[in-house]
Amino acid sequence: MAAASSSPSSPPMPQPPSVERTKGPTGLEKLVLREARGWTAEVHLYGGQVTSWKNGHGDELLFVSSKAIFKPPKAIRGGIPICFPQFGTQGNLEKHGFARNRLWVIDDNPPP
Repeated sequence: MAAASSSPSSPPMPQPPSVERTKGPTGLEKLVLREARGWTAEVHLYGGQVTSWKNGHGDELLFVSSKAIFKPPKAIRGGIPICFPQFGTQGNLEKHGFARNRLWVIDDNPPP
């Protein structure tokens, strides 16, 4: 009886890291960061907020509320927000500061 021939399957080739600029379902701009082993992150330019972080298996590791409204002037609910320059109502600014309720921009020509 001949032994079954099995050739080991090689793992998929890693893809180079990448950054894609795209829009979410409500039209808000976001960056999709892809790492060579398949990990991804999504960062919305509104508030500079991380709204998704997935491992190499595609499992979501962050909570974003099903009640999140991805439309200014409301802050995105969940993920990793930027609370600056204050947290909560600890100062005289709007709750959690102004940084999470502003449209961030990408500097295509940053200084060295």
